[in-house]
Amino acid sequence: MNKSHLLGRLQSPIDLTALLDVIFIVLLVVICHQQNLSTQAQARQSDAVTAAEQALNEANAAKELYEERLDTVTHIQEYVSILTVDIDYQPGNAKERHIRLLKDGVADEIETLTLTPQTEAETFLSLSETLKEILEEAEGKPVILSLDLDQILYRDEEAMGNLIASLLEEYDNLYFK
Repeated sequence: MNKSHLLGRLQSPIDLTALLDVIFIVLLVVICHQQNLSTQAQARQSDAVTAAEQALNEANAAKELYEERLDTVTHIQEYVSILTVDIDYQPGNAKERHIRLLKDGVADEIETLTLTPQTEAETFLSLSETLKEILEEAEGKPVILSLDLDQILYRDEEAMGNLIASLLEEYDNLYFK
């Protein structure tokens, strides 16, 4: 080969058509891939929005149910009194016990008495008088009395049973649960 022929080949323009075709194909693949990713992201976002709306609906339904129950409890308290007698003791000291008279659950504590072997009769008499006052104030309104049996001594349970039995005989608006 001669020099002029070699020089002519070196000076001829490079054909970039094939390179441009490859670049456009790669660009097309990248654009299609981005479009696919964008569609998937929109689908995930749509699913997340749907799940959030469903959770909001469930929360609103639970709130409405809670408010309904709260209204019901408020209205029930207008027609019914609920009393709870709780007698408990400390496991290491069974001589000193505590009697709590609670109205309408644990919200309103009416009275707390300390019960010892020396003051047993006086304490139960005081509790009886308090219960009688409440029953008389109710004037025909039902009074539901419950005894919390979680931490009660047998002798206290028996004494409360006798007290409740005498109250049930005396008052017709008392109901024991």
